[in-house]
Amino acid sequence: MSTEANGRRPGGGGALGEDPIEVGRYLEALRRSRFMILTIVVVVTAGVLAFSLTLPKTYEATASIVVDNASGLVTSNEQQTVQRNLQTTATLATTAVVLSEAANSIRGETGTSLAKHVSASVAENANIINIKASYKNGAGAAALAYAVARAFLNQHASSQRAQTATALSLINDQIASVRARAASEPSVAAQLSTLQARAAELEAASARAGSELQLLQRPNVPSTPSSPRPLRNGVIALFASIFLGVLLALGREQLTPRVTSQRELSHMLGLPVLSGIPYLRRRVDARYARAEYETYQTLSAALRLALPPAEHPHVLLITSATHGEGKTTVTMRLGRVLAQAGHKTLVISGDLRWPKLDDAFKVGGRPGVRELLTLNPEGRPMHFDEVAKLIMPAGGEIWSGRGELDVLPAGRHGGDASELLHTPALPALIDALRHSSYTYVLVDSPPILGVADAQMLAQYCDEVLVVSRLDRLRASDAIDLRETLDRVDANAIGVVVIGTRLTGSPYYAADGSAAEAPALKVS
Repeated sequence: MSTEANGRRPGGGGALGEDPIEVGRYLEALRRSRFMILTIVVVVTAGVLAFSLTLPKTYEATASIVVDNASGLVTSNEQQTVQRNLQTTATLATTAVVLSEAANSIRGETGTSLAKHVSASVAENANIINIKASYKNGAGAAALAYAVARAFLNQHASSQRAQTATALSLINDQIASVRARAASEPSVAAQLSTLQARAAELEAASARAGSELQLLQRPNVPSTPSSPRPLRNGVIALFASIFLGVLLALGREQLTPRVTSQRELSHMLGLPVLSGIPYLRRRVDARYARAEYETYQTLSAALRLALPPAEHPHVLLITSATHGEGKTTVTMRLGRVLAQAGHKTLVISGDLRWPKLDDAFKVGGRPGVRELLTLNPEGRPMHFDEVAKLIMPAGGEIWSGRGELDVLPAGRHGGDASELLHTPALPALIDALRHSSYTYVLVDSPPILGVADAQMLAQYCDEVLVVSRLDRLRASDAIDLRETLDRVDANAIGVVVIGTRLTGSPYYAADGSAAEAPALKVS
């Protein structure tokens, strides 16, 4: 049943017309981007920590002033609250007059410079004004806070005394005027008594001017800086960088969605998955090495079922959509297990632009495919004996087991690879290989997208094996790959998936032969 008929879209899990949340895809995207996320976290966190450690240290000291009568500090109407009065008083604590007086007691400071280091605030749920000072050392911060607090208390007391003195002067003038009329107007005696009582109150207020504001204690000298705080900044940077890394990973997945599973890849390419091979950046232990080796045994078995030995060798092109998906490694290891199974195998370094297979087999600089194509520009029929002269037995670290495994190098560098592959010499070479005694001929080719080399090779090889690495292959690349294979009429037999999950099994080492697993370098 087609995807349109069953109401589902490829790679999705919801019904037609829905937009399902593909949690698995996003989790896979995070797994693929784990090293990017880790790099972002390490770089950002380390950068913030290093920057914090280079910042100059700042110490803070606080002088606390308690307010006994918050409602009578400033002139207010009936709607003003005690908190508003406290805020107003706190504002007065950092006025230019207060700071100028405080600066007189501190060497090298002015009112303007103090304004950069001092602030005042009201404590929550308490009639307390906090005067906070910051400085490059603890003693200096405590001295600034204390000087500003004392200057504020002095200014407040002086202001209250001045107000009281003005009011008392007015009352005394009134008392003198009433006394002058008292001899002729006995009725003003009560008014005189009231004025005298008010004068007594003002004198008492003048005596206790500023008493409603009291300094609780001298500011303590801080022993640790208030800033910078490397630990706090590092923790904040850690969580922020994790969020940033996750956001970038998910954003990249949205912009360039990648293939996340073997099933999805098989569906997009219309090809069976012959084997899923785990991608290991480095060997972990013998069991993991054996597990990877078993996947190549599975690939060898699947290939032999699809392409059983025949009268003529199978010329199999091994390619990928893009660079770095593991086609060279698959070519080497597949050639090895086929030879171990008793099938005479030839591995050809067909990537003339970047012959990594030559480096792996240590045959770099030897004559090979380039020379065969260059010496036959007219495309005359080629006898296999001409090719056999350049074929070398595999040896060294790559091959030391039973069976017969040979290699044909790419040849010496020089000349345009596309021009060589577009000559009639290429089909002549492939035809000569078909008349050899090999069972399988594996051709390692360039990626099929972006350059025409692999497309030319695919037209003349018998079959094509596609290698795809899940963390590299984008969905758009898979679509382009399928269209390219159809356009060149390539006989694609299946796909080898690199980057599948490694599943541990006791069968991998049950026969005690884990140590026999090949130790090949990933390329």
